[in-house]
Amino acid sequence: MSSSHVVDITALDQKQFTSLVSKASKSAQADVVAVWSSLATIYGRVGSQKIQFLPSAHAVVAPGAFPSPETVTFLGGLTDAAHNSATSLLCTSILAGQGSESDEYGDVGIVLGLPHTIESGTEAGAESAINQLGLESWLTGAELVILNNDGSQVPASLKGVSTHQLQSAKANIDNLQSHLSTLRDVFEFRLVPGGVGGLVIHFLLGHNGHNWLGLMGASTWGDY
Repeated sequence: MSSSHVVDITALDQKQFTSLVSKASKSAQADVVAVWSSLATIYGRVGSQKIQFLPSAHAVVAPGAFPSPETVTFLGGLTDAAHNSATSLLCTSILAGQGSESDEYGDVGIVLGLPHTIESGTEAGAESAINQLGLESWLTGAELVILNNDGSQVPASLKGVSTHQLQSAKANIDNLQSHLSTLRDVFEFRLVPGGVGGLVIHFLLGHNGHNWLGLMGASTWGDY
């Protein structure tokens, strides 16, 4: 399987998914299982939605998106950096951070359409991204929270982490920030569905001049 090979994972169970992705990406099994948990939760409500996936990069490819080999390689590095940063901070998702009450969800790479298809830092742009991923059913009765629209390359979850913890995780966080700094118009947002047991879906996006891409994850927060 080439690194840019896209696979339809819609019908796969956890064991099949874990085997496929572990072989393609050489990632730790715990990271792969955490990615599966996010996908199963986020897409479980969508039903028959076809899920196109890049196993080597732990990334969902939106319909009509055609990532170049360079983009696939970048995404692999980005998801690895996200997983390593989360592990360094004793959590499973760098987007959810230490505030999540669950430790089962990991961050998933995402590839969307051309730069003009999403307006950075706006609810309309967030909705466009969600629609491109086939997740529009989550929008009904949900709250969208734009976390930053200033091009910050630091996930919002890191802002509440102690200086000591940040220093101990510095190498991994620097690697994550290095990847995100190559993207333009970076913004982060959360989708908070109504009445789904505290579930929050997280997104961080930017574009490379060809595609919007970034990370998606899930968490459980008692506040919601």
